[in-house]
Amino acid sequence: MKDGPQARPARARGLPWLPLLVSGLVSFTQLGCSTPPVGTAPISNGAPTKNSRAASSRLRESKRLGYSWRLPDDWDFVDPGLFWSRGPVPTLDVYAAQRSADGPFVLVLASDIVRTVPEWQPGDDPANYDVLEKRGAEALQEAAAELTSTRRLQTFGVETVEVNGTQGKLRISVRLLYVGYRRFEFRCFRLVEQDDCSRALRGFLIQDLPEATGEQEVPQVRHLRDARFGVAFDAPDDSWLSLGPHFAGGGVQVVWIWRKSGRRIEIRVIDLEDQPNHLEQAEIASKMASDARAYGDRVVEGQTAFAGRLWEHHELSQKRRGARDRFILIQQDALYDILVTQPTRDRSLTDAVKQGFRLIPRSSESGIGGRAGI
Repeated sequence: MKDGPQARPARARGLPWLPLLVSGLVSFTQLGCSTPPVGTAPISNGAPTKNSRAASSRLRESKRLGYSWRLPDDWDFVDPGLFWSRGPVPTLDVYAAQRSADGPFVLVLASDIVRTVPEWQPGDDPANYDVLEKRGAEALQEAAAELTSTRRLQTFGVETVEVNGTQGKLRISVRLLYVGYRRFEFRCFRLVEQDDCSRALRGFLIQDLPEATGEQEVPQVRHLRDARFGVAFDAPDDSWLSLGPHFAGGGVQVVWIWRKSGRRIEIRVIDLEDQPNHLEQAEIASKMASDARAYGDRVVEGQTAFAGRLWEHHELSQKRRGARDRFILIQQDALYDILVTQPTRDRSLTDAVKQGFRLIPRSSESGIGGRAGI
């Protein structure tokens, strides 16, 4: 892929979040199967004409994530299942297109990340790009391709990671980038004699999104009770002020934060009810530990019991990030993740956090993305 179109990045807030959805690429011989277009096209007024139907069939857009993708006339959208083994999930947009049954082919993935730190975006941290590079290399490995090169460049006005690989005559290029709190990934599959996918992506536009405003941005005393996510929490005392709730993934992820004197408590929950595959607690914890090490953390893995359950416990240490304790639990079709951050480790604080946390019966009455954490 050549350098793509430029778009001014949105000012937003973001924090890297656990990538629960791991791609599964199918073999190249399966990619040539043509299927009807899928996805969401805009709604037009009046009876559609032949030309309007053709135009809408080549357009995909998302108001939630603030992007649109219009294909050139000789490209068509195809079923992402040709490239992506997971079923539809609310946390991720997945689209695929091809120029012909022989390729080239392009897969686009877009997701949002929980916004938790005011005036900070995931692209602000150089370590995040090292992790993106690792993700791209893993995508090549899943495609049984050999890594040939990596580089950093500018696309859409932001820093971008590009990872390239080969599998016989097949060439694969993966680009990953952050725009505000959103993450985009573009995978191009082509034969060595074919052009790259840049022409198909010239019509991919990323727009600014408005800043998050409202009471979730105002520090306040909070005694958390949230039946939708099945969580209750009382901070060590009312001098700890809270921000949130912040939602992402179409409303299936939420995070609340308490802060005091350079210390921080984060409670994150992901609703797993609609996940296509069962997730094991130990497997997820191991993946999170691996990701932390990729960021340069020293990680000590263990277990601890509180709130009537056995949790995975990670002690994380890094000079730049301080001392952190992470507690991980899968229960009631939800992933619970508690992160306690301090300049130096103080076990009296982690004990107080464990004492203040409780699981409560879950209810779906508030709905996806509903008001939570009163």
